[in-house]
Amino acid sequence: MKFEFLKEISKTWLNKTVPFPVPDPHKLQGHCVQFIRWVLQKYLKLPQWKANPGAADFWFAYDKDPAINKYWERIPDTPDFIPKEGDIVFWNKNMGGGFGHVAIIYGDDQTVRYFYSIESNWKPLVVTVVRHNYNNVLGFFRPRNRVTKPVCKQFEDMSA
Repeated sequence: MKFEFLKEISKTWLNKTVPFPVPDPHKLQGHCVQFIRWVLQKYLKLPQWKANPGAADFWFAYDKDPAINKYWERIPDTPDFIPKEGDIVFWNKNMGGGFGHVAIIYGDDQTVRYFYSIESNWKPLVVTVVRHNYNNVLGFFRPRNRVTKPVCKQFEDMSA
């Protein structure tokens, strides 16, 4: 699957604040979610997920939100799972001041010990590429076309 837009984001927005689709982008709380919302809107042209109190809550809202479960497969973190570029990773509420954290897997250098993601709010209010371990990771949302046929036109051209 091709996620060339992630390279564009890293070239254009690294160490900068992106123009978020939802108001109040300068509040630290929820900034990582704003980044995901921006990617969903600007690059993937997918519906916005229903509002939730924190990033980790999207993981738990999976079954109740068709904007999530129609387009994404939910994959729990396991010791042998290796994410792929474009997967969305969720941390539990031990992170992010009790709200969790969310980011997008970036690049092809992922292992069972670490992964790289592009995100906002790991370093406050700017886009960064970060190498993470799997501590406190709940799991991943993967675009459904990696599992079945594409469910929307935006995914049709992203074949591996």
